[in-house]
Amino acid sequence: MSKKLLLLSLLLFNLSFAQEQLPLIPQPKSILLGKGSCTITAKTTIQAAKNSFEANYLKEVIKAQTGLDLMITSKNSSNSIQLILKSPDATNVNKEHYELSSSRNKIVITAFSNQGILYGIQTLSQLLPLEKSSEIRVPWMNISDEPKYAWRGMHLDCARHFFPKEFIKKYIDYLAMYKMNTFHWHLTDDQGWRIEIKKIPKTD
Repeated sequence: MSKKLLLLSLLLFNLSFAQEQLPLIPQPKSILLGKGSCTITAKTTIQAAKNSFEANYLKEVIKAQTGLDLMITSKNSSNSIQLILKSPDATNVNKEHYELSSSRNKIVITAFSNQGILYGIQTLSQLLPLEKSSEIRVPWMNISDEPKYAWRGMHLDCARHFFPKEFIKKYIDYLAMYKMNTFHWHLTDDQGWRIEIKKIPKTD
C-alpha cells in the first residue's frame, strides 16, 4: 500500500511540475510564476528610445505574431513593456544576463547589455500566441536568466550544398531566437568556394 501511495504522490508531483513549465526553449535559469496575467492591448506602449533597435524589433515581433501595432515612446506609462539597460555595478557581470518580470499591466525587461535585452525579447516572443488578437495575456512571472555556456552555435556547410541568401538570413534569425551567439559557416573545401570574389586573393 505504501508503494502505491508513493507512486501516486510522485505522479501528482510530476503533473504539478509540468503545469508550471512555460513553453520556452531553452528553459530559463530561474522562473517564478504568479497567479494572475498581464494584458497587452493596442493601448500598450513600448517604453524605450525611439531609435532603439531592440524596441523596433520587439514592435515588429508583436505585430507579426498578434497583429497589435504598439507605439514606441520614452514616456512612462502604466500600461507598457519597458526595456531597461542597466549599468553594471561590477566588472565580472554576465552581459548576456537578463531579467523579465510581468505584473498587472506592465512587463519589464532589464539587462546589462543590448544583447541581454534582445534575449529577454526572445523569451517574451515565445510566450506570445501565433494568432491575431486584440488582447494578449502573459502570465505574471519573474524570470532571471543567463546562458549556461558562453559558446553556443550551429554549423552550416555551404561548401557541399548551396543555400540562397534568404535561407542564410532566416537561419541566423532562428539562432538568435534560441539565444545562440555563434554562427559556424563552412564556406570552402575541395568541392568549392561559395563566396563571390572579383579576383584571386593574394597569397603573400
